[in-house]
Amino acid sequence: MLSILALQKPGEPPREIKPDELRVDPDSTPAVTWVRCLTPTDADLLWIQDTFGFHPLTIEDCRHRNQRPKCEPYDGYAFMVLFSLAWEQNTLDTTEIHCFLTSHALITVEDRDTPAVAAVWQRMRGSPGLMMRGADFVFYAAADAVVDTFFDLVEGFEEGIDEIEERIFTPQPESVQPLIFRRRNHLIEIRRAIAPMRDVFNALLNRDLPFVQESHHLYFRDLYDHTVRIYELLEVERERLSNALEVNLSHISNTLSEVMKRLTAITTIFMPLTFLTGFFGMNFEALPFSSPWAFIAAVASMVILPGAMWLWLRRARWF
Repeated sequence: MLSILALQKPGEPPREIKPDELRVDPDSTPAVTWVRCLTPTDADLLWIQDTFGFHPLTIEDCRHRNQRPKCEPYDGYAFMVLFSLAWEQNTLDTTEIHCFLTSHALITVEDRDTPAVAAVWQRMRGSPGLMMRGADFVFYAAADAVVDTFFDLVEGFEEGIDEIEERIFTPQPESVQPLIFRRRNHLIEIRRAIAPMRDVFNALLNRDLPFVQESHHLYFRDLYDHTVRIYELLEVERERLSNALEVNLSHISNTLSEVMKRLTAITTIFMPLTFLTGFFGMNFEALPFSSPWAFIAAVASMVILPGAMWLWLRRARWF
């Protein structure tokens, strides 16, 4: 589905137009045009290619998806891929946003509606002053909204790690391990998305592209700074996850050692009992069972010895 938001003349409010109303030539090109393509069909991609004259390889990337964040300059435009991530039923859902930036137009191709980009679309509709600043500023606004969603992801990620750290010292610490590995997989997905996006905004700053105004470089520098901050936060969370896994394994090992120590103490307590019952249980006439006092002494020793050993082990903090 194609949606086109065009600012025909400076000072006029942007309005949505139909694809057949758009004419891309030096005389009729609007001040700024934003073409938003959702769930693209082959017909939509063919219209974009024919209308703007984009290279077939970039259209092929839009058709097959499964790209990585990147920035590729072509003759008269730049092709960029951004990632948007969102939590969907405790899993990370990835949306690719393919962007074409020219001097007067921004074309975004999304496989599904992205809330962050949709919010920027509504802002541009109601603020002609924003679109008057140029297509590169429109792209900055959309990219900034996408990058800001990563801060929310990282914040939710931190809360999840806090929960893991609290559950490590529960009576069943082994139940935390699947949660740790699940979080590590999510962390890898987020890092895989945000790390190349740093290069995208760095390329817009350093490649001296004619359709990126020099006065807007500070905005893209701010975007680059945001991606670096997010990446550093993810590195901290990766370290916390690694530490949590090590502490969890150590806690399980310590718990097992405590259990083995208690079992050893119980075994030690019962060792003299085994000896005494074995000795006095021998069925011979000459053994002390012929004397009632000897029998009482044997029973008393069976009670006193385990109690004394329990107290001794208790003082040694085996219990």
